[in-house]
Amino acid sequence: MAAIEDKPDATVGRMLERLNKIENLLAGLGDTAELHKRIENLENSQYTNKDVLTFDEACKYLGVSDSLLYKLTAAKAVPHYKPRGKMIYFKKLELNEWLLHNQVITVEQAKLEAAYYTSILPIPKKKNYDFLPVNETEEMNLSKILDDALIKATDTYKTPPQIIWIDNSTIATLGNFSASTGKAKSKKTFNISAIVAAALANGKVLNYRAQLPEGKRRVLYVDTEQSRFHCHNVLERILKLAGLPTTMDNENLDFIGLREYSPKIRLQVVDYALRKNNGYGLVIIDGIRDMMLDINNASESVCLINTLMKWSSVYDIHIHCVLHLNKGDDNVRGHIGTELNNKAETVLVISKDSKDANISEVRALQIRDKDFPPFAFRIDEDGLPEMIEDYHSEKSVKSVSSLGVEQLSMEQHREALENAFQGKPIKGYENVINALIKGYAGIGYIRKRSAVAKMLTFLLSDVKLIVKRDKVYHYGEDKTDREIFDRKVLQAVGHEE
Repeated sequence: MAAIEDKPDATVGRMLERLNKIENLLAGLGDTAELHKRIENLENSQYTNKDVLTFDEACKYLGVSDSLLYKLTAAKAVPHYKPRGKMIYFKKLELNEWLLHNQVITVEQAKLEAAYYTSILPIPKKKNYDFLPVNETEEMNLSKILDDALIKATDTYKTPPQIIWIDNSTIATLGNFSASTGKAKSKKTFNISAIVAAALANGKVLNYRAQLPEGKRRVLYVDTEQSRFHCHNVLERILKLAGLPTTMDNENLDFIGLREYSPKIRLQVVDYALRKNNGYGLVIIDGIRDMMLDINNASESVCLINTLMKWSSVYDIHIHCVLHLNKGDDNVRGHIGTELNNKAETVLVISKDSKDANISEVRALQIRDKDFPPFAFRIDEDGLPEMIEDYHSEKSVKSVSSLGVEQLSMEQHREALENAFQGKPIKGYENVINALIKGYAGIGYIRKRSAVAKMLTFLLSDVKLIVKRDKVYHYGEDKTDREIFDRKVLQAVGHEE
């Protein structure tokens, strides 16, 4: 009987033990008001698991007021979508990129980046540079740089080998760099595939003709954007276009994908590849934007362009870069785009045809050699680019008037300036402005006085096609012409010795 009487007590004990556990759990959760608040916060944060956010959700996600977000969308300062013209939606991934688009690097990072990009000695900020403190090692380094940089009249230099042409226009020489640009989905990578295939075949693909010299037949292709799968597709396309087997590796082509790495690591890998592998003649960087942190940082852009110039010169190679155009206009994106325009041997633009989106047009944005007629290609059933014969570009007729002054080719500038100056200097600001208006109108580039005034600054300061001395403007002079002019000026003011 004792055993039977103990059973209710054991059951009650277990129930009390469970109740104690429940009370402890409830005590850990705090009061009910706090519990309700936590549940409400969880419900309110459910939107963070969505890929697409509404306007209100985006305000909460960004931590901004609705009025500020309205201002940002109205100014087109933040990426957004209006599928029906009223309701506004946002991609969370794009908002994340927008939140982090102006990185402020640490002082130590800036020093490391500057040291890597430039590899030169820092110069103290002093007004008097006659007494810069340098140690013995720095002195020897500067002395060697000065000796290497000295160009003498008795030196002889070979003409840089031309390696790629379009028609009879040279677009690439060893020791220089060039670029292809275009908006998203304009088939830029298909165009690059044709350039590389021509280089591998040492022949003609599409409208590109290549001839790489012995010892410079190898190509390094660097992709910074695409997955390994898509990079492999590009590799196969190149081999097919070059008429080479796709079932075996080609000894003249190294294709590397650096999508998952930082800009600094990408630069270091490319530099290492160039140092360790001889025989490269052509280097493709498909995604030059991803070799830097901020494309709108002027200092970083200059450093990257200096690195390209250093590589092309030291390793005697040609580097061809790929960069996007702005979505809203036809300007190359960011400060890096401006620097590319100023320093590149050739900048090609790939764009969709205005009448047929399946056709991509290739033309020169700027070229040091003579310009070439635009050509076009489409993608065939095998996924390969093919030439469109007898293509006539509408842009070739109206493109001049729609371009910015920086986008005009050197040939176009020279033709307009020859029309303006007629082989003679022009005295006076108003006279040169009027002459430029007429000269550029002669090539179809019609601009008002205010625009031409800005153009004159560009011609004087940026490209230095015009030289100003006193109040006289000169174009197309050689050294002898300037010396004669200077002597006449000195004689006129009575200072000739």
